[in-house]
Amino acid sequence: MEHAFEIAGIRCDANEIRLRGRSVEAQFAPDAAGPLTDAFSNNMAVAFLGASAMNALYSVDAIETENGACRAVFSMH
Repeated sequence: MEHAFEIAGIRCDANEIRLRGRSVEAQFAPDAAGPLTDAFSNNMAVAFLGASAMNALYSVDAIETENGACRAVFSMH
C-alpha cells in the first residue's frame, strides 16, 4: 500500500503508518518537517492519498523530529 500524503500542497511519502482509532501516526524522512510545520501552524487540512478506505481530510496534531526522522500524528475529520 502506498503511504502518500498531500501536506501543504506537497506530496510526502511516509515510511510507515500506524492506525490508532481515528488518528494516524506516520514516520517521514526529515524533509517532510517543513510541510508538516506549515500545515500544523496554519491549520491546513492534510489528505491521505493511499487506500481509499482512509481517504479523508486530516489535521496535524503533533510533529516530532529527531535522529534524522520525522513523526507526525494526524486526526481524521
